[in-house]
Amino acid sequence: METRTPTVAVLGAGGQLGQAISARFARDGVVHAFVRSALDITDAAAVAAAFDAARPDVVINCAAFNDVDGAEERPSEALSGQRRGRRRLARAAERTGAVFVHYGPISSSPGASHACGRKTICRSRRACTRSRS
Repeated sequence: METRTPTVAVLGAGGQLGQAISARFARDGVVHAFVRSALDITDAAAVAAAFDAARPDVVINCAAFNDVDGAEERPSEALSGQRRGRRRLARAAERTGAVFVHYGPISSSPGASHACGRKTICRSRRACTRSRS
């Protein structure tokens, strides 16, 4: 039986996690590393075109709105971008038959507990920390 080299698409490849995952998968397969400036994950057509070209077996989403101060100032932009991007990636992965893996903060998942234990989204880790004291 012939072993095929896996093709992996990594989104958020410019960040610390994305760089580490890209490097690890590059040892054993083909990696398409997408940074924010190269692919807007909230743009469904752009995501579809990228996946059609790359034909990944696995899609790993490491993209995040990690500007804490910006998220405090623009919380709905931060959350909607995360959710919309995650949905676009999941749908494109499903359409192309790829496995979808998502890494992200608990606070971007509706109903999940944040570090402070509340089932709401804390505006920041500082606010969350203050709420526990």
